[in-house]
Amino acid sequence: MANEIEIYKNNSKVVNCTISGTASLVGYAATMTVKKNAFDPAGSPVISKEGTLNGLIFSFDLTPTETNIAAGDYDYDITVTEGANIYTVTQGKLTIIENVRY
Repeated sequence: MANEIEIYKNNSKVVNCTISGTASLVGYAATMTVKKNAFDPAGSPVISKEGTLNGLIFSFDLTPTETNIAAGDYDYDITVTEGANIYTVTQGKLTIIENVRY
């Protein structure tokens, strides 16, 4: 599957999302949402992170605290909003991998 992200548990990770088809993203916001199961509407996100904008790239700086969740596969998406408009620009699988130290 495309758009797969792997992160070692309790580690930092920067996820970049490049947006195309526009000259500027000024006034837009982006959110990365990670859930155990995307199809569970009652399921709370295990990670919800606002992106920082640099040109046409939104960056999501995940901290060790945010990635300190149970190892396994999760569903994620990145949405970009502008006013009342919401655009899902990518989605995929995020895998938290156990590591030796933590």
